[in-house]
Amino acid sequence: MSALRLNPRIALAGSALALLAAAAALAPWLAPAGPLEMGPALLAGPSPAHPLGTDSLGRDTLARLLFGARVSLLVAVGSVAIASTGGTLLGVAGATYRGAVEWTAMRAMDLILAFPPILLAIAAVTFLGQGLAKLAAIIGILYLPTFARLAYGGALGVAGREYVEAARALGASTWQQMARHVLPNIAGPLIVQCSLSAGFALLVESGLSFLGLGILPPAPTWGRMVSESRNYMQQEPMLLVWPSLAIAAAIGAFNMLGDGLRDALDPRTAGGLRRAPAGVLPAPAPTTVSGGGG
Repeated sequence: MSALRLNPRIALAGSALALLAAAAALAPWLAPAGPLEMGPALLAGPSPAHPLGTDSLGRDTLARLLFGARVSLLVAVGSVAIASTGGTLLGVAGATYRGAVEWTAMRAMDLILAFPPILLAIAAVTFLGQGLAKLAAIIGILYLPTFARLAYGGALGVAGREYVEAARALGASTWQQMARHVLPNIAGPLIVQCSLSAGFALLVESGLSFLGLGILPPAPTWGRMVSESRNYMQQEPMLLVWPSLAIAAAIGAFNMLGDGLRDALDPRTAGGLRRAPAGVLPAPAPTTVSGGGG
């Protein structure tokens, strides 16, 4: 915990994400108007009534940014929860049971990796339809291979360690070995990957919304705001800048948090070795996958 507190990147990124989450949660009270409320001022610049101006329909830009943050964060967190839970279970199960379970799980992940993530997401949304829950599930499935391969590699390295063999000799069941010895020793890289994947999930959600395949309109999303404002770049360029800055800042904060967590939780560093249980050497940390699910 001391390493986490002393890492400036974790503090900065964590503060930025906490501020973003607070702004999204308090959007109804912070927004100067409703995100769907139209007014007579079209493409207006900043004013006391509209601090960031209005769009082509007279809707308040700040309000739409705040309510759009809700969608982006919910999709990012939901998809990462699905990917991390499902991928970790598949990877650890494949490394533990081997044989048919290992082959089936890893080949299924290879099949998902065979397709570019954005193209697979477009195809899935086209067939399954739009909506927040569906979008989170689709993006979560796209990132299953990332967590599955990371957990699989880490679990293979831990399975042969002396403390796991000792637990097995003492009669611990397979699930007890996984819960008490395997998962705690591979948790560090998986936590780092959660942060990195959240940024990529937000990027995929924004890309789908930009293409009109994200959350159903008229709900505000950052990607749709970028798409709607591109036709008015000459008249009101800031209309495009604000949502673009929001996307870039959120993704940058998630990536910075992932980098800080990687340094703090890496068992090969001095801080990581100090946190290892007495008499137990931590498992080598698998290389964190920073890319998407395919």
